[in-house]
Amino acid sequence: MKAGSFDFSRVIAEKIRQVRRTKDYSQQFMADRLGISQNAYSKLESGKTPIHLDRLCEVSVLLDISAFELFEELFELLGQQKAVGLR
Repeated sequence: MKAGSFDFSRVIAEKIRQVRRTKDYSQQFMADRLGISQNAYSKLESGKTPIHLDRLCEVSVLLDISAFELFEELFELLGQQKAVGLR
């Protein structure tokens, strides 16, 4: 990774984790609703497995949050990098 860059998947995954915890949902609950194992869900939420758009939409529906809201922090970070001239 370049200096000043970051892992997009991990930023989104962290937001998913925060929202899930706010709703008091377990990883097992999420995994069951998505039809995957808890281990597979854990990898999505940790950013170890990239989350694809279709899965992101499924997660956003389960968490009752828009996909845009899951990207908000990422957009903010990108804006901060652009403001200081990093890419």
